[in-house]
Amino acid sequence: NQKYLNLKDFICSEDFLNLEKLKENFQSDYESTDVIFEPVITNPDHIICVGLNYKTHVDEVNEVGSLFPLVFLRTPQSQVGHNGNIVCPTESNHIDYEGEIAVIISKDGRRIAEKDAKNFIAGFAIYNDASIRDWQLHNSQWIPGKNFPNTGAFGPWMTTYDAINHNEPFELITNVNGEVKQK
Repeated sequence: NQKYLNLKDFICSEDFLNLEKLKENFQSDYESTDVIFEPVITNPDHIICVGLNYKTHVDEVNEVGSLFPLVFLRTPQSQVGHNGNIVCPTESNHIDYEGEIAVIISKDGRRIAEKDAKNFIAGFAIYNDASIRDWQLHNSQWIPGKNFPNTGAFGPWMTTYDAINHNEPFELITNVNGEVKQK
């Protein structure tokens, strides 16, 4: 639809609330091989990341768990679309992959009751939160190692909240150059 410049504009619109009607009228003449993918949301207001948020990862990196999550930000300029190249900057030779599930928020909210949280989720996407480890770990702030250009692969697309069976766990598999690294 030409009235939306990007996905963020669409998911913040009234049309997103009538998604079933829109799906009935949607027709695509494109093959995915004809498309150059950009990050799912090219113009986010915020990219808020939560680190060390599950026990196996805390154990993997020999950290001590906490009641409070480690929160850091990414910039939009650090992202790359599906099939784009994640690039290790010349300032480092220590890039690492991190397969993640991105939660895409559709509207502003604050102090939201847990039972109402789903009303603020537009959907989910795959995110490779690649890290430049030496820059990430040289101090207590992770932001330097998380924001080099082309280190956050985002996509290829968003799956809407209603398209997910929430009674089943997500399975996330991370491949690096065709080799399974995380499952």
